[in-house]
Amino acid sequence: MNIQRFLVRIRGLACVALLVAASEAASVTLEDALREYETLQGSKAMAVSFSDDPVAFNAGGHANNAGAVQAALDGCDLAREEQGSAQPCEIYRLNEATASSSVEIKAGSEAPHPLFMWRYQNGPSRVDLVGTIHVLKASLHPLPQPIETAFIEADRIVVEADVVNADPASVMQAFAKFALLPRGTRIEEHMDAEQLDRLKGVLGDIEPIARIKPMFIASQLTVGRLVEFGYLPNFGLEVHFLLRRGDRAIHELESVEEQFALLANVPMPDQVELLANTLDDMAGIEPMIAQLVRSWFLGDDDAMLRLFEEYTVGTADRALLETLIYERNVTMAAGIKDLLGKPGNWLVLVGAGHLPGPRGIVALLEAQGARAHRVMSDDTMQEQPSGSSTNGQS
Repeated sequence: MNIQRFLVRIRGLACVALLVAASEAASVTLEDALREYETLQGSKAMAVSFSDDPVAFNAGGHANNAGAVQAALDGCDLAREEQGSAQPCEIYRLNEATASSSVEIKAGSEAPHPLFMWRYQNGPSRVDLVGTIHVLKASLHPLPQPIETAFIEADRIVVEADVVNADPASVMQAFAKFALLPRGTRIEEHMDAEQLDRLKGVLGDIEPIARIKPMFIASQLTVGRLVEFGYLPNFGLEVHFLLRRGDRAIHELESVEEQFALLANVPMPDQVELLANTLDDMAGIEPMIAQLVRSWFLGDDDAMLRLFEEYTVGTADRALLETLIYERNVTMAAGIKDLLGKPGNWLVLVGAGHLPGPRGIVALLEAQGARAHRVMSDDTMQEQPSGSSTNGQS
């Protein structure tokens, strides 16, 4: 089962559960909703539209999280439409967890601040390097205007891997090639009894994932948890722009198959450790992504680097950071440097964690003589002359 099928499965469960519990919830004020929420049984969720007059909707009594989430969002959407609120609903409570709201995440970003965006100019070549978040909530849009402007002005779009236009059959073949355990082996053979019990506690029936490698199970668990809180690829920067690219060419720094291969080549003991760590920290996934997104909106390099340090405490975590971030930074920096010799306006979208720090792509490019203008949230994005002190190559 790949991630796409995993998401479809979650969506299907939500539709079934919605029939059971939708009639049990009601639209109330935020204060009343918080009090009512504590009395609900079963899997429960609260969705809120954080407008000037917030709209809240509770759903409880569900057999699973997906059903509660979908019921809460559907009810909240109906309520906000009746009230005339344009702010999308988002999950604010899920069982005992309280999520960071979009208002909290973006607090302070109204004032001028750096963006995770660097502009390189070299004669007829312009590269706008944007650090991205791969999944976002609808309520976290719109994106900063300079990033939207760079997209409008771009002749070509550059991504790590084109996940939107990838051939589904090729993706499935890559998944089968890299994500599955050897035929005749199962996940139970790689986990001890305690780890296996925890996996069953999270997933219940493990048969659908029995032949998937631990690294990919960990990824699916993370994606599933983020989906519950409304963090979806469709609102992430890559998909947001790729779906609007029109007839502009797309250039890949890597490929979907190469990314699968990177995960598959992590040594099995490290894969098992990473899966065990994911199972231990399921409750921490939403707070982590909220902090990461907040550091992105504030353009806070130091905060983002601290988060990477904080969440890479084990041997396997650090090995993965080396493989998936730092080693790839070198390859991607070389590909971006090559674009500065080609005419046109290039919008390069790369995960934000690849850009800051002494081993980040920006530092690697600077070491090769490519100097950039760090874009501010209030920048007018006027063209800079080639060879200026803040743009171009020296």
